[in-house]
Amino acid sequence: FLFGPSTPPAGNGNNFPSAKELEKWKFRASVIMTLSSTSQGNGVSLRDLLPYVENPPASAEDPSAVRETLSIVSYFNGKPVDCGSEASTGSFSGMDARFCFPEIVAEMDCQKLITSLDASDFAAPTSFNNDMTSILY
Repeated sequence: FLFGPSTPPAGNGNNFPSAKELEKWKFRASVIMTLSSTSQGNGVSLRDLLPYVENPPASAEDPSAVRETLSIVSYFNGKPVDCGSEASTGSFSGMDARFCFPEIVAEMDCQKLITSLDASDFAAPTSFNNDMTSILY
């Protein structure tokens, strides 16, 4: 497993997550972004998220595997994706459930847009005509 056993913050007296905890979630978000971009709109399966859980089970068939991966899905507000014919064939298990993460995708798309724009795109206009259009820019 990637992050070691989870431990509560050591008496920092507040409810804010530690820097280590924030880095875990940032890493998980980047993994979800990568998996989402390669899934061609089919979402990310729970099986794909299993290596990134806090307390990895012995196998994907372990009853705790779904619970552990759903904690990641719920943290990022994942939305279920229709699996179509996979579920009707009988070979479908809970770990094959797929989710999309529109909030992560929207945030990453927004960051790409901002970094692709020049600083001058956010600057106020250089010439003022003393009319309302310069204020509303």
